[in-house]
Amino acid sequence: MCYQRVPHHDLLDFVDYRINEMNKVCGDAYKAHYECLDNRNQQYKDCRPAERGLNACVLKKMVDTWLMWTDIDRD
Repeated sequence: MCYQRVPHHDLLDFVDYRINEMNKVCGDAYKAHYECLDNRNQQYKDCRPAERGLNACVLKKMVDTWLMWTDIDRD
């Protein structure tokens, strides 16, 4: 199987877009996580509680979006 290489600038644009979207929909959790990392010298082990909050928010938004796309009743 042959894979097409993605131009470097396209990949960076994609990552930048996704980070901005995550910041938009989970701003408080995103901010808590990156501030924890900044304050603790990028030590992930010290920021697991903030990371869990961010993960929960992103998962909830993904599920909400999936439910909206599939027209499944949420109640």
